[in-house]
Amino acid sequence: EELCNYILASDIYVSPYLSKEQIVSGALTYAIGMGKAIVSTPYWYAQEMLSDKRGLIVDFGNTNGFKKSLLHLIENPEECDNMRKKAYDFGRKMTWKNVGKQYNTVFTKALKNYNTYLGTSNKFSFLPSQLPEVKLDYLKLLTDDVGIMQHTNLGIPARHYGYSTDDVGRALVALTQLTDNQKKAEEFWKLLTTYMSFLEHAQTDTGHFHNFMSYKREFLDEKGSEDTLGRAIYGLGHVISCPYLSKNMRTLAHTLISRARFEMENLNYPRAKAYTMCGLYEMLRTGVDVDEFESVFNSRRDAVKSIDSLISKDAFESIFINHANSLVDLYEANHKEDWNWFEPIVTYSNAKLSESLLLAYNYTKDRTYRKVGLATLDFLTEIQWKGDFFDMVGNDGWYSYSGKKPIFDQQPIEAGYLTQAYVSAYEIVRERKYLDLARYSFEYFLGRNRLQTVMYDYSTGAVCDGLNHDGMNCNQGAESVICFLMALSSLNKHTSKAFSSILQSRVNNEVDDETLQKRKSFLSVDHME
Repeated sequence: EELCNYILASDIYVSPYLSKEQIVSGALTYAIGMGKAIVSTPYWYAQEMLSDKRGLIVDFGNTNGFKKSLLHLIENPEECDNMRKKAYDFGRKMTWKNVGKQYNTVFTKALKNYNTYLGTSNKFSFLPSQLPEVKLDYLKLLTDDVGIMQHTNLGIPARHYGYSTDDVGRALVALTQLTDNQKKAEEFWKLLTTYMSFLEHAQTDTGHFHNFMSYKREFLDEKGSEDTLGRAIYGLGHVISCPYLSKNMRTLAHTLISRARFEMENLNYPRAKAYTMCGLYEMLRTGVDVDEFESVFNSRRDAVKSIDSLISKDAFESIFINHANSLVDLYEANHKEDWNWFEPIVTYSNAKLSESLLLAYNYTKDRTYRKVGLATLDFLTEIQWKGDFFDMVGNDGWYSYSGKKPIFDQQPIEAGYLTQAYVSAYEIVRERKYLDLARYSFEYFLGRNRLQTVMYDYSTGAVCDGLNHDGMNCNQGAESVICFLMALSSLNKHTSKAFSSILQSRVNNEVDDETLQKRKSFLSVDHME
């Protein structure tokens, strides 16, 4: 304060530093801000601040030069005043108010260039033009002779957390969706056999399934959640529908599902019903009948978890339709004009609900299932698609009606399930937009996300566990890589079609406002008829 008072009282400020490398001077800055005439030696900071005739520069040690410069300013008051005005005007740029504005300009420019959530520029040019090859290396790393280890610490299997039926059931889906050539590999058979053995061991006497098993091979629960049952049925249904597998393997899958009949009939939770429907659909669409497996079943009946006979196709169909109707009822009870959803809150595994009803339509041709399936899938698009990337509902509080959508923590399961649901929608209604959206949602793994972060490791086949407010979750658990593989195999069925429009949209890296608005309007087709 005392220094500022002395500078304020002066007519001319002299700054005679002797070091050329002087890179800052608070006193010189104050003098400029106060609009003083200045004479200085040519240290770096002074050269920058006093350029454009905002001050006089005198060489180091030149005493006579300082004398002449000071006399010149005193004898030429008009020139001195012009110098003072230039210094004062330049000093306005250094007030905190204006410095703040400059920072704001820099940050806004950076956001537009590198964060597509706030900007209109498309910076996803790093995305590959081709889908990655199916790579099972990381799934093999997580799998031992018991099952799949749930979690990792930075990609290293964390044995402390043990195994989960949730992961094993979905891993069966991923494996059975591989191409015939991929299924010929020895690793395919080893993985599939391990997973089927785990599920057979995990099933309880009532037909439900334990979920968690410790690394000591001890089950940690009396039974898993309803979602656990659904995910197991989801995987077993795909095993039954896979003609590449032996009749013995498919008979075992049929047996495990038949044991679960009572549990399937009495499900209450919507996602458990959706998973179960996705598994039963695989059985029903292939027209599998009990007679095909009866002889094998009768030859190896299990004394511990026995059932009298395999369940008929009609019984499975009844469960399938009852669950589909209950999801429609749930939608009718909760949807509003601006909220096309099954519940008053959007939580986890969301797209599986929509997909299950689309599959129900594909099997029954009941247009109510089609209407609700597409309406809810389009709703998920509306709340998550940002024109050039998906911003998933985070699990940090979920997204309730009249609430605020949480940005983080986003999990890759949502991208995987969205991809599968969009592919199913395309196969049913043949609207190209769903295939494009399937590709975009899959590219979430590859960097088409809020943080423009590549979650998939091309070298190992691992997938990071999510996007958090402080960056990417670098743990690489089983669920993430399994959902990636399911999505990739689902999209691979339509690879050639998925590329043409996507590649065309990348001709120019920059996306103008008009194009962005068109992308945001993917919901232009009305499916509510």
